[in-house]
Amino acid sequence: MEFRLEEIARHIACPLIGDASRVIRGVGTVLQAGPDEITFAAGEAWERRLGDCEAGAVILANEPDVPGLNYIISPNPQYDFARVVRMFFPERRRLDGISPSASIAETAEISEPTSIAPFVGIGPGTVVGARTVIRTGCVVGSDVTIGADCTLHSNVVIEDRVTIGDRTIIHAGTVIGADGYGYVRHQGRHHKIPQIGSVRIGDDVEIGANVCVDRGTLGDTVIGNGVKIDNLVQVAHNVTVGDNSILIAQVGISGSCDIGSEVVLAGRAGLKDHVAIGDGAVVAAAAVVTHDIKPGEVVAGYPAVDIKTWRRSQVIVRNLPRVWPRILELIKESGEDEG
Repeated sequence: MEFRLEEIARHIACPLIGDASRVIRGVGTVLQAGPDEITFAAGEAWERRLGDCEAGAVILANEPDVPGLNYIISPNPQYDFARVVRMFFPERRRLDGISPSASIAETAEISEPTSIAPFVGIGPGTVVGARTVIRTGCVVGSDVTIGADCTLHSNVVIEDRVTIGDRTIIHAGTVIGADGYGYVRHQGRHHKIPQIGSVRIGDDVEIGANVCVDRGTLGDTVIGNGVKIDNLVQVAHNVTVGDNSILIAQVGISGSCDIGSEVVLAGRAGLKDHVAIGDGAVVAAAAVVTHDIKPGEVVAGYPAVDIKTWRRSQVIVRNLPRVWPRILELIKESGEDEG
């Protein structure tokens, strides 16, 4: 596929400065794109490297001081570049119908058109929306509801009574609706607590590979609209995740946590059970949250504290080897016990 720069600028409704007739045949990175490709530069670090850029055009936020460069000015270069990538690589949903080797219960309702691949199993009472794609090896239980325009990649497992909204993507190996980790100790043994709730997932959600979202014990585990979950995330029973929150790789959320909207949980962050995270809060990578976090607060460390406090403490820790001998001297001079 190829487009003139003026077509690309018009498609994303951004001003073009340079050769409007330049033909663009692909996309690339700032340092790898060639004269017939377009790229983007987000942030000063990348903008400083534009002198080494050989791309046919660059999408960026500010007019650069680089002679001979064609560029498109965008308020959000990465977002508009993603839209341009879609011009060259449009999403194609092949709706091949139902494979003869799929096992579908008689009482399941499958809307047309759809695509259900070989070796898929769908249980009784389940409803699948139009234009939904279910790839090879998926298992969908009984009384499940899957909305329209969804994609379940290979080997996804959806347990009984789960509800999934429209335009949701679930990547390979993920399990939705397994039993939560609930036991009660009695007479020296751990006895299982029945997990009779379910999982409700909203619209426009994307869930990465090998994620586990457990069903609720009594009520439901809830994933709000527009939530994006990276690979290898654990969401325990009765957790609520608000709209448009982001859970990055290896996040672990214990049972009954209440996570607000627009929250960011960075990689390997962990949450103790029954904590609440306010709207717009950010939990830094590898932080462990043991208490409620206020809306908009940014926390880091173990246990998680305000990130400014954490940064100051890290400076002190890094300097301890240098100042420790002097501290010992002061302790001795004071006559106090070192311990």
